[in-house]
Amino acid sequence: MYWADKIRILVWEEMGDWGVSLVSRNLEPFLTEWRTIVDRDFNHPCVTV
Repeated sequence: MYWADKIRILVWEEMGDWGVSLVSRNLEPFLTEWRTIVDRDFNHPCVTV
């Protein structure tokens, strides 16, 4: 993300789940990982979505 910010390109972040979030036993680890990614990258202006 540092270099994307530096050279001013936009990044689209998304996380594919392949149906993992539909299984209740996998939902919490999936959401935990996604929150970690959002917390890590929230302050980068290159991230648009």
